[in-house]
Amino acid sequence: MAEGEALPDPMPEDESAFLGFLLRQLDVRLAVQVGGSAGYAALIAAEAVRHNAGPGGRVFTFSDTGDFTKTARSLWQSAGVESTINCDPSPARQGLNDLALSGYEGRIDFVWIDRDVIVGLELYEQALTILHTGGTLVFAGARSQTSGVQDIARFAHKDQRVRSVVSTSGDGLLLITKTS
Repeated sequence: MAEGEALPDPMPEDESAFLGFLLRQLDVRLAVQVGGSAGYAALIAAEAVRHNAGPGGRVFTFSDTGDFTKTARSLWQSAGVESTINCDPSPARQGLNDLALSGYEGRIDFVWIDRDVIVGLELYEQALTILHTGGTLVFAGARSQTSGVQDIARFAHKDQRVRSVVSTSGDGLLLITKTS
């Protein structure tokens, strides 16, 4: 990235601190990050996964938003975590499906879905498919009226396969743990 070149807005500071803390506390070794934030969520995940698992940890990230990949790769390279991140420009649904088909069904520790992703039940179900029992799914932007996260929160509240809670700090986070 050229000196003086502006980065897209990073994720909120409290959210990034919480993400890093949560990933380390949960001892996440395989993570998935969906959506933008200029690669910041994937960077935070890669640093935590490296801390937890060393070079064997992996972050799979999916974003089909324009210049994301170029900006994000530059950020990851500067931080020395590029080799930990598998960046795929596929749309989220296709990427999660491909992960499940390539042997990661029931193996992922953690899935982060960023606030810029329009979500629905299909994405929720795909994320649950790749998570192992005890794995965690987080949707950012739980207070947004437009992302669909509030609908997912209502559904997850009744879903016997998960436990869920909504944090209302900042833009809100929907945290879900797969129980079966």
